[in-house]
Amino acid sequence: MEGKKLYNQLKSLLLVILTMLLVLGITRVSAANPVRVGCIPFENITGIKDMAWISEGMPKAISLDLAKNPNLKILEAEEIKRALSELGLPVGSGVNASNAQKVGQKLGSEYIIIGNFQQFGSDLKIDVHVTDVASGVIVESQKVTGKADNVFALQDSLVEAVSNSMKKVISSKDNAPKTPAPAPNPPAAVVPAPTLAPPPPLPPPPPLPKPTAQAKKNTENEATRNLIGKQQKKNPASFKQAENDATRQLLAQQTTTGTPAAPPAVPVAVTAAPAPGTPKTVSRAQEDAATKELMQEKKAALTASEWYNKGVRLNNNSDEEMAYYREAIRSDSTFAPPYYNLGLILYNRGMKQEATENFEKYIIYSKDAAEKARVQEILQKINSNQPALPEPKVNTPAKGPDQMPVLYEDKGPGIK
Repeated sequence: MEGKKLYNQLKSLLLVILTMLLVLGITRVSAANPVRVGCIPFENITGIKDMAWISEGMPKAISLDLAKNPNLKILEAEEIKRALSELGLPVGSGVNASNAQKVGQKLGSEYIIIGNFQQFGSDLKIDVHVTDVASGVIVESQKVTGKADNVFALQDSLVEAVSNSMKKVISSKDNAPKTPAPAPNPPAAVVPAPTLAPPPPLPPPPPLPKPTAQAKKNTENEATRNLIGKQQKKNPASFKQAENDATRQLLAQQTTTGTPAAPPAVPVAVTAAPAPGTPKTVSRAQEDAATKELMQEKKAALTASEWYNKGVRLNNNSDEEMAYYREAIRSDSTFAPPYYNLGLILYNRGMKQEATENFEKYIIYSKDAAEKARVQEILQKINSNQPALPEPKVNTPAKGPDQMPVLYEDKGPGIK
């Protein structure tokens, strides 16, 4: 009897020990695989400078409290700022769920906490959202409202609310039912396809007619006229003058060398020539030939440095000046100066992300160490939301139109 009683006591003690070991094992497994969480600086919606410290102060308070949970791994603030900078998202700017998902994917985080705050008179409202990086969906939201002069009490309430939200998120994640794998369907019986007779062969296509010399000429003339139309829309006056000059020059050469003129066609009016004796009209064939020669000359002349020099001479921050810099970059993507001037115009227009891209490319391709260091300082100010301008353009005149800048000389091919 005594032996049986002792046996039951030992059995109960063994069950208690096994239960404790099981609980400890689960806790260690959970702590060994913590959930990675990052808290992004909050957006200051009303832009009140006296409350700007909340943008980073609140996330730090939340991160310190969440770090007490052994099941969570809190990302460092500097790591988050670096990811924001690489994605072109200024610190303290509005970050939605989609951008939060991009930041989380870059950091390898499972959840990203975003928030914003705004002050109305003496009242302060703070909103916080927990975003699931895998789905890009906000899974938890918290809001606290109170007096702005009692901000630390609001902070304590918000920290506690976010902590409870994260516990709820982790609990629901651990308790989510596992979807069983669907049972494989039995293989369907294979029914042999009926044998179809091959379709009759198609007759060979009729031979295409060979283009005649006149058809080639007409196609070439049509393409030339289309090109002329596009150029005339950009700058009708200057193009017409250049076209007439080229036509007169070609006709003068034909007159001097005795080259026979083309058969007469529909006459085209030409503006008055500066030299006497110039014919009043020219044929369509003569116009086409002169235009082709003109276009070849214009194409050969417009290199990267010359496109850039056109923008520098204009210097009015217009769409036309931007177009010249883009053409310079398209001609030679390693030519650094147009990146800088284009970046300044974009920044003044509020297009900070595209301006930042051009400044970064200037730093890559520029060989001037001092200029690269100055542009790096501009980028740091832009990323920290500090005013980075006004800054002078590269090779821009400082004292009016009478003092032209030193332009780049094209020694072709390439920029030397």
